[in-house]
Amino acid sequence: MSMVSSIIYFLIILQIENIESRSEEFDICVDLERNINSSLDCTNIKIPDLEEYKCCSMKITFNQESSYNCFALETKYAKNQETLNGYISSNNISFLFTSMGGKVDIDYGYN
Repeated sequence: MSMVSSIIYFLIILQIENIESRSEEFDICVDLERNINSSLDCTNIKIPDLEEYKCCSMKITFNQESSYNCFALETKYAKNQETLNGYISSNNISFLFTSMGGKVDIDYGYN
């Protein structure tokens, strides 16, 4: 095995261990099988502070119908509304929905 292959293999193993070491709360937050009825179903999930993620909700409204989804957001982006808005803008999260007449609301659990 070449040196480059060994390094790539090592990095893949580290990434797998990182994924496997997430808490149960993190896994619950990002579980796509869960039925989400409100933003509280997401924001009430408390991911341990050591993981530096916060469980947030995304409400997507399109054609007067709404649906919710949970996602884990790095806590550095959930400090205040201004930081969150910058994150949303830089990642074009709501562009697709707003360009088609929809709306995206993100609730990170702070009023």
